Amino acid sequence: MIEMDLHDKNYFDACQHYKHYYDTPRIKQDEEKMKQSLKYVVLYLALSPYNNEQSDFLHRLFLDKNLEQIPKYKDVLQRFKTQELIHWKDILKNFKYELKNDTKDDPVTNVFTNTDDGKKRWKDFKVRVVEHNMRIMAKYYTRARTQKMAELLDLTKDEAEQFLSNLVSTKTISAKIDRLQDIVTFQQKKSPQEILNDWSVNLNSLMTIINKTCHLINKEKTVHALYYFEGCNAIANTIQWPKPIASSSTAQAISDLISRVLDGVPIARLFQVSINTNLAVNGKDIFELSNGSMSGSILISASSGVAAAWGFNYYLKYVADSSFYWSGKNIRLTGSSLIPISTPIRIVVNDLYRWYGNPCTFSYSAVFLEFFKVFLRMGFPQSELDEYFTGPAFLAW
Repeated sequence: MIEMDLHDKNYFDACQHYKHYYDTPRIKQDEEKMKQSLKYVVLYLALSPYNNEQSDFLHRLFLDKNLEQIPKYKDVLQRFKTQELIHWKDILKNFKYELKNDTKDDPVTNVFTNTDDGKKRWKDFKVRVVEHNMRIMAKYYTRARTQKMAELLDLTKDEAEQFLSNLVSTKTISAKIDRLQDIVTFQQKKSPQEILNDWSVNLNSLMTIINKTCHLINKEKTVHALYYFEGCNAIANTIQWPKPIASSSTAQAISDLISRVLDGVPIARLFQVSINTNLAVNGKDIFELSNGSMSGSILISASSGVAAAWGFNYYLKYVADSSFYWSGKNIRLTGSSLIPISTPIRIVVNDLYRWYGNPCTFSYSAVFLEFFKVFLRMGFPQSELDEYFTGPAFLAW
């Protein structure tokens, strides 16, 4: 059957017959016969015309570990497996002698002998190399000049056109030759529907890449910010920050503030204020709201005057359903007593250090103070501070 297939140039069928022969246990046990039969499989596979079945067979055969024992033949498969041009001059230089002549430790096959059949098969081998190169060019090029194509294929211009015509007729590749401009177009003409489908697929691929890129950028920003804040916290722990203090007049100052907010109504006196710096939790401000000692009164206990004012505002907003803002106020405290609290309220500030003010209006007073020295001690570079703080030449209003 092998002789019949070779007579009809059915190289792929001959390759499969040798593969069945190679897979028999008796052949696998004889190293010389195993290597010799595997050589025939490789060479007749390389001589086979390209199609999906041949390509699949090639990739599966390349995984055979016994190819390591015949490295030259494995290299032949590698050339056809790789999506790159195969230069015929390299084939002649690296493989011609080994494929046609015996060596001391590696007997040759009778595929490329000096007989008429062997010479025909060598010509067919060159044809397969050219066809492989044609497919690679059709994959990577949309257009190419005929002369340039012939140079890449190591052929004359007429031979290149003949090979191209054969591959187009067998529908291996799609191409058209413009003889007036001497240009070969490999790109197949597509219908409007196919163009839209390709555009949609490309757009989806692009958006996927963009989304992945944005995700990676945000991830790096998060990691960078984490390291940055860890560094700032390490610096902050080494600095002796000013701690809030409370004098004997602090409680009275908050009581006066409450009276002003409530327009001096008698009910303002029912807010009892107690300032105790020891209430602070790990240096963080705190306030507590509870019913006072007098009937209808509310006790505001806080670690600082600011915390007490915060507690008063919290009571107005969340207990009395009232509000006090820059442009006015809406106070809903009437009668002779304050709204009692069913359960004491205790709030601890989230942040250890807080600043009040709009960073866009630092020119009110910050331009005349040397706050930048504090931030320099925290580790901020002077260049960043110069960009953040407005200078006297750039006042806000």
